[in-house]
Amino acid sequence: ESPIDFEFRRQQSVALNAAGSLPALFARVFNVDDVIDAYCTENVLSVPLDIGGVTLAPHSVWVCVSGGAADDIAQAIWVKKSLGCNYNGANTATVYDTEGYEIPYPEYTVSWETATPTPVLFALSIADSPYLPADAVALIKAAIIDSFSGGDNGPAARIGGALYASRFYGPVLAVATAGTVIQILSLKLGLVTATLDAITMDIDKKPTITASDITITLV
Repeated sequence: ESPIDFEFRRQQSVALNAAGSLPALFARVFNVDDVIDAYCTENVLSVPLDIGGVTLAPHSVWVCVSGGAADDIAQAIWVKKSLGCNYNGANTATVYDTEGYEIPYPEYTVSWETATPTPVLFALSIADSPYLPADAVALIKAAIIDSFSGGDNGPAARIGGALYASRFYGPVLAVATAGTVIQILSLKLGLVTATLDAITMDIDKKPTITASDITITLV
């Protein structure tokens, strides 16, 4: 876990002991074993509401999760949501209320969404030069992938988060060592084609990246 990932997790954990609020719900879900990312929001209206590329039912919470076991996620949601609050999402699991009841325990069906892995595409043009580092293309791709996941102590790409092309200028330039030069001509990203300076992920999408998602052109 990188320092910035640890700090993000620490900030969220302060709400673990609360209940009935989005920070408390997020903190509990994000604290589930093997959960690597989560997004929580709500619709307080009595009509459906479009938020972040999805439609929330009236008076409901939205929980989208990447990783974790279904039963653990359902339990985390159930103990933190407000009374009478509806759910959203295609995934369901049964939670049993064992506090103050005898068998058969009251049971509740909890719903949430599993984040869809969504590749982010990069298109980078750099000036061709005899002073480029050896294996420049491979090194730059590795630097972008590392930064994408927060490995450079910068913000990681997250569900529902914004991604800026400028975020990756520094990591690309840092590939250059003594006696080598990298000159960026353009750096774009996107979900269908890499033509944008910034994108915002939908709240049901988990951004992903592999080396094949990065196109580097020497000009």
